[in-house]
Amino acid sequence: VNLYRYVSGFMQSQANLMADNKRLSEENGRLKLLAARSELQTRELAEMKKLYGLQQSGIRITGGAEVISNSKDPLSDKLIVNKGSRSGLKEGDAVIDQNGLIGQITQVQPLSAELTLLTNSKTIVPVMVARTGVRSLLYGSGGAVSLRYFPADADLRPGDLLLTSGLDSVYPTGIPVAKVEQVSRAAGTPYYRVGLKPLSGFRSSKYVLVLPQQQPPALNPGHD
Repeated sequence: VNLYRYVSGFMQSQANLMADNKRLSEENGRLKLLAARSELQTRELAEMKKLYGLQQSGIRITGGAEVISNSKDPLSDKLIVNKGSRSGLKEGDAVIDQNGLIGQITQVQPLSAELTLLTNSKTIVPVMVARTGVRSLLYGSGGAVSLRYFPADADLRPGDLLLTSGLDSVYPTGIPVAKVEQVSRAAGTPYYRVGLKPLSGFRSSKYVLVLPQQQPPALNPGHD
């Protein structure tokens, strides 16, 4: 009888321990999920605050949008945002995230639009070195960006920031684009070999701002 009682009590204790372990494991999993969600929400809130700060900086903005798809192909240079022509977006509009220029609107539907990233091989952006004002052209090059023809007799250093120069009707002046990481003289050419790091989070940004294209200045007709 005593042995039976002991075995029964032991089995009941084991069952209780297993039930407690299961409950604690489930609770631990729930808490981890809540912590992950909280961290994600905190990051998204910080991103939105930076974008709101950009909105208040005097930059003319069509509106904000959310990235809803980054394509099934990890090498794709296209994103889809949840705003379209009904929100005033147009083909050619520049797009920025919280860190800088991310790309350009290339297709527009009523309720969505396609965003082509800065790294697209057909992208060309007029830029200038923030420290010196020297102007050049930045090219997309299949997942990266490059300065192909920066003259070797100009001043360029690692750490220099490249901004949009505004020498076209697409990108307003002063948007951060990339940071210079490496500079060396290319033998046999009058140009630098430059390593760049884009500033925008091409795959990590969830919210973006769309900038309307600038209207080119009207030409005054001459008088006879």
